[in-house]
Amino acid sequence: MLASQTRPETSTNSAIRADISIIEYLLAQSAGASAPSNQPCQDRNHHVSSIDLVGDAAAALVEFTDCTGSSFTDLYVLQKHDQTWMIESKAWDSHAFS
Repeated sequence: MLASQTRPETSTNSAIRADISIIEYLLAQSAGASAPSNQPCQDRNHHVSSIDLVGDAAAALVEFTDCTGSSFTDLYVLQKHDQTWMIESKAWDSHAFS
């Protein structure tokens, strides 16, 4: 094997890591832009709890909590078109206080 060649597994893993980084960036941008203006506080914490990749499609869960202790989950479906990841749809669920 020539020194300049890379193993296919390494190349594939690098591509997956790059895709996940891009998806995480898109999710962070979307999470920051989706703060409802009628809520008691705009300060919300979020974290990406999972990203599943299948070819050029991905599903991601993002968990949120705000300053009142409310929490909710966003489910994103993403698709890669011409080497560009795009959010195709989003669904959410609010976790009511018990």
